[in-house]
Amino acid sequence: MNTRTLLFLFLSAVASISSVVHAAPAVISYAGNVQVNGQPFTGQGKFKFAFVDANGQFSYWSNDGTSSAGSAPVAHVTIAVSGGNYSVL
Repeated sequence: MNTRTLLFLFLSAVASISSVVHAAPAVISYAGNVQVNGQPFTGQGKFKFAFVDANGQFSYWSNDGTSSAGSAPVAHVTIAVSGGNYSVL
């Protein structure tokens, strides 16, 4: 291979990696801590999740698809909480 072909292949590889690096993830994980009356909670927690803009005026996503204009979703998801800690995908 000549130098021009190698350079083209290298630049093509770099360009393809760059586009993958900036892609949004297919799954996002989130973890948190819950306390009730100042004590770590253990049990089944009912959570509502929504991604909204910085002003809370626009909804990008919610766990049940019902959030609009920054509102809370209608439905909840049940997540096991142990010693106050939970994690969800």
